[in-house]
Amino acid sequence: MDASRLYKIRTDSIQTDLAAISSLCDGESILEVGAGAGRVLKVLAKLEQASVIIGVERDAALVDLARSDEAVRSDPRISVIHADFSGYLPPAPVSRVLFSFNVVCEFLDPRSRIEVLRHAARCLTGDGRVIVFAPLHDFEAFSERETEHRFSMEGPDGQSWTTTIRCRRDHFNQVSHCVVTYVRDVDGHAVESRYSNALITRNELLASYEAAGLVLINEHTSYDLGDGDSRECLIHILSKGAL
Repeated sequence: MDASRLYKIRTDSIQTDLAAISSLCDGESILEVGAGAGRVLKVLAKLEQASVIIGVERDAALVDLARSDEAVRSDPRISVIHADFSGYLPPAPVSRVLFSFNVVCEFLDPRSRIEVLRHAARCLTGDGRVIVFAPLHDFEAFSERETEHRFSMEGPDGQSWTTTIRCRRDHFNQVSHCVVTYVRDVDGHAVESRYSNALITRNELLASYEAAGLVLINEHTSYDLGDGDSRECLIHILSKGAL
């Protein structure tokens, strides 16, 4: 099994944000930036009001996996586009552009982040919304240069994989570089992949929105979209301002 399929197994298990995504993606047309292997597209397919669902993904192997998923393949409303989002325009403006999970953090430098947010605004209808999910970092723990997270997951063939995610924080550049190692329990076969995420503060996000011509109209800090004291994540709903 290759890294892309293991990535799909690992990310398909992430459920914490799906109810919030379903609630906030209430438009007739939805575009997901960084659709990966189709984790969120399968949830969007359950939204009856959506007549157009577009997933944009730049990794060809993940595009193939998303397109082959039964829930995606069987839904004529869904298109999975192999492209870099910054160079893609939908056939018609959409009512929602979604950056789920930590996709906005994959744009490592502020300039590229601002440009992709500006491009998201270009894709919107006049009353459309950009929805951004971002991690709420524990900056008090930044003295720890390296972190490790280990868990077990099961593939569709029933075989178990011990998965370890080791991340090293580059404090100067505010980037976390991570190595994911999957080890098949039955024979020790190992597969490795890498990714990097920007470590973005709330204030940096707000500054990026302003520079991109987006206006923050609502903010949530918990996946249940409540107004309590929970601090799990950042969820921002944005409208177009002056571009």
